Amino acid sequence: MSRDIAPFGLRMKADLKERLDKSAKENKRSLNAELIARLESTLANTEKFISAEKAREAAAHARSQIKERILAKCFRDINEGIQVGINDIYLNLSEFRLDEVDEDVFDELVSLAVNKLDELGYEHEFFDASIHVKF
Repeated sequence: MSRDIAPFGLRMKADLKERLDKSAKENKRSLNAELIARLESTLANTEKFISAEKAREAAAHARSQIKERILAKCFRDINEGIQVGINDIYLNLSEFRLDEVDEDVFDELVSLAVNKLDELGYEHEFFDASIHVKF
């Protein structure tokens, strides 16, 4: 059995590797498979015509990135609220077009932020494309 895989050494900052490891675990694949999926997704986005399978893979990859972006936005907005002395914020998620996805996908996309909010003791409730967070 011959392998059509060229070995390739890669150096990266430790914090980037940790984030990629975390993403790989969330996507239930190895770090190598995560990196390959991300690279293929990036290249697929530059192709004029892509197969339905590649489109599904690219969308799944984008969903994993959106979860992290929602989490980052949530805590960025919380920190901004703290700096101006307020105890609650309305986190506007309209930029993620969550109103265009079904309820299961919505729940998946906000799960990382919701779990972290719960873990840290924040109160929260949903309003359309926003989350009201109290602290």
